[in-house]
Amino acid sequence: MLRKNLLILLYLFFSTTPAFASCVIKDFVFEGYFQKEHYRLYQESINKPCTIIDEINQNVIEWHENHGFPAAKIKCEVLEKGTIKVSLERGDAWVWASPENKGKTKTKKNIWSKMTGIEEGKPFSLNQIEKAETQLMRLGYFEKEQETQIYKERRRNRLVPVFYMKDRPINHLEGFLSYSSEDKEYTGSIEIALLNMIGTARDLYLEGETGLWGRSLSLKYKEPWLFSTAWNGLIRGMIDEDSLTQKALLELGVSRRIGAELDFAILGGIGNDEWRTALEVNYLTLDRFILPRSGISFDASMTVIQKRDSSENALVAITASGYYLIPIFRTGVARFSFGTGTLLPSRENNALEDLFALGGVSSFKGYRNSFFRSRAYGFSECMLEWQAISSTAFQAFYQPGIYRARSPEHGWKKLYSYGLGISQYRERWNISIYYAMNSNASFLEGLLHLNVKTLF
Repeated sequence: MLRKNLLILLYLFFSTTPAFASCVIKDFVFEGYFQKEHYRLYQESINKPCTIIDEINQNVIEWHENHGFPAAKIKCEVLEKGTIKVSLERGDAWVWASPENKGKTKTKKNIWSKMTGIEEGKPFSLNQIEKAETQLMRLGYFEKEQETQIYKERRRNRLVPVFYMKDRPINHLEGFLSYSSEDKEYTGSIEIALLNMIGTARDLYLEGETGLWGRSLSLKYKEPWLFSTAWNGLIRGMIDEDSLTQKALLELGVSRRIGAELDFAILGGIGNDEWRTALEVNYLTLDRFILPRSGISFDASMTVIQKRDSSENALVAITASGYYLIPIFRTGVARFSFGTGTLLPSRENNALEDLFALGGVSSFKGYRNSFFRSRAYGFSECMLEWQAISSTAFQAFYQPGIYRARSPEHGWKKLYSYGLGISQYRERWNISIYYAMNSNASFLEGLLHLNVKTLF
């Protein structure tokens, strides 16, 4: 009896498979409420194999899951002469309830929905969970403890997204010291960052820098959701002084996030002898904040500088920088970075304070801070990073570059920096050491960069 049943099943399988494989769609019969674009998807599959129906059905179901109908189902039935009957059951419509967080955090409950971008009363969208998690992680305030859960409220078609995010130690005190064995000169800086202050998503940065070349002090403050909008308010201030120049600047502006990766800002400011208007863009897709292994970081700005004494002295400063991380095997990372800037229109009589200050870790590593002043520059860098030991990275880098020389020199000057580094990361602190050399110095005339950072 068992053998007879097995033979019947095999006969049915092999007799129906060719028929299904040879099925060609000739027409559709619809049952239920479909969107116009869904009708178009099905109609475009006419005269194609019936196997394509599964892919179309999945696209239609995903659309409904992201437009308030998480229980949508589709049933298909093959009728005579290649006609396919498609039946859609959308189910009940659902909307978002106010999002919650079950992780240990100081963040205020009333701003959690603003951080996630999920608005109470809006149609349910499954895609918004992943988008909200990305936005929360990009802020840098939180660590994800477990997967986000979705619960329904009693008696109402409302779904509650429950996140499990705990606070990261992000406030930091950072000290930076550079020593040039060639010039026998020290440069030091200190930065204090207070982030997500009192759980309100307000950020404050204070930085001071000093050396034989001069000293500077800067401030940056962010006020989130200005006037209950999606815009953030920005305040930036700077005082810079050396033996030849004195410069002060105050800027006010707004910034806004587009998606989870892109930020742009518009600022206007006043200096001791100028007016400024700036447009800035930041794009960030790093996989993690500590020892990232993949992703992109890109910053660009365009600043219009209008001198108050003459409209003919207007300048436009354009800068761009970024890096791209590529994982190599299990412990290696290749980092390709660049930086460039120019002042327009091109002329040789620009004031010294308007020129770009080059040198240091942020531009030409083999030279001290503000070693060069130039109206145009560019550099690239290749760094190989070996994350072989837990929370430790070893680096080797090479950085060729060019800059526009000032009078009495003329034209473009070529140079390069190279060196080694090590970074040690722990839960509450990290330390980085670079030994950088340049094309004009010997191995014993390098620049030592020491960075110490503590989190609280």
